[in-house]
Amino acid sequence: YFYDANQGIDAIYLNGLPSQVVAYNFPLHQWSIFHETAAYGQDSWTIARRITVNAGLRFQHFRTFNPPQSSPAPYFPTLFPVRSFPQSQDLANWNTFRPRLGVAIDLTGKGSSVLRASFDEFDVIEGTELAEALNPNGFSSQTFPWTDTNGDGIPQLSEWLPSKPQVSSGGAFTHVDPNLKRPYSREINIGYEQQLFHDVRVGVNYYHRSTKNLFASRNLLNLPSDYTPVTADPATGAPILNPLTNQPMTLYNLNPAKVGLANFVITNIPDLNNNAYNAVEFTGQKRMSKNWQLLAGFTIQRKKGTYRQGTGEDFNNPNNLIFAQNNILDYDATYVFKVDSTYVLPMNINVGANFQHYTGYPIDAQVLNPPQAVFDVGLNQGPITVSIANRGSIRLPDVNLFNLRFSRPTRLSDRVNLEPMVDLFNITNSQTVTQEISTFGPTWLQPADLNGNPGILNPFIARFGLRLTF
Repeated sequence: YFYDANQGIDAIYLNGLPSQVVAYNFPLHQWSIFHETAAYGQDSWTIARRITVNAGLRFQHFRTFNPPQSSPAPYFPTLFPVRSFPQSQDLANWNTFRPRLGVAIDLTGKGSSVLRASFDEFDVIEGTELAEALNPNGFSSQTFPWTDTNGDGIPQLSEWLPSKPQVSSGGAFTHVDPNLKRPYSREINIGYEQQLFHDVRVGVNYYHRSTKNLFASRNLLNLPSDYTPVTADPATGAPILNPLTNQPMTLYNLNPAKVGLANFVITNIPDLNNNAYNAVEFTGQKRMSKNWQLLAGFTIQRKKGTYRQGTGEDFNNPNNLIFAQNNILDYDATYVFKVDSTYVLPMNINVGANFQHYTGYPIDAQVLNPPQAVFDVGLNQGPITVSIANRGSIRLPDVNLFNLRFSRPTRLSDRVNLEPMVDLFNITNSQTVTQEISTFGPTWLQPADLNGNPGILNPFIARFGLRLTF
């Protein structure tokens, strides 16, 4: 990863007025490496012509480390040192075996109905996540108050650098647990499929997937016993209230003698072993006959467990565990319905229709402590971000999306085909919100503007195309 920014800083404005300057340890050139090698064997057996058994075993080797590396001199050498590091030791060196087993039973012997079941384990793809988290040549920043003395709205060094930083972030974790185990998922699937007519099949499937050995960090110098529960602002005595519900809320204040002490270890977190996905899916399929075909599915699903915000989350800090248990995880949509159909009109004109509906994704409701006059509680450890609701208790609006396609394949010769196409996306011009600001404050739940995306579905779009195959 190569990081840089104009002059190595961000200028922060509050209501249009200069507020803070964030200085980064840029330019930053960071390398992390992983090696992945796998081999597997599988076989299948047919028993009494009605039962088919598939079994397999997969071996996987994973190794990750940080190679020798250095970054150019930083913009602010008084804040950030010159960085040059030798190759690290192996941060993980795993050898794992994962089984696969599937059974299919032809219930009638006529191929018109089948019962399937499988049990599988899969290693989680790691990539360089672990090595990045332990790379000493890592991203860091310091945030300073900015007093715009000349009123030009442009940060000069003399207006912020003499100040003491308000917030520091970044830096590498100290080490990795030598007994760290590789995360993996365990899946159980059971399904039944029945042919109703010669071209119509329906089915129902149950899916269960759990994840094991997920990891995050613990600060060994800030133990849970070093935090004291507080229900009132230590400075003012005012009760702490959840700004979303206006109900009493408990935060945790760190022992002042432990503030700033850090000895992080990345380790497996047992609380995450219960994270699981369960779903029931109903499907129907009509193969192409009498000029039309259809594929439809309806899924009821739920993924729940303990919420993990990333490798860097400190599981020794009880503030990080507020509203963390019994959460909806990932992009969970409770109900998903999809239908895709094609009809061939006279003159060989194809009409394709696609409709999908899904429950709005869950929102991570959070509040910053302290922001400006919303949730201002003085804690020894300084500013924190706190969840103020279980994930999934607030959701984005449900999404309904309808698309159409018109096309006409034309054979120009035995080997050449020409197909003009017209695609109509979001034909109802639905403006459903798909991303909202989840940090409580003046812009709470407003459509988010991320990377140029206004946080709503793309509007109605007509696309004209011509496909030539030969």
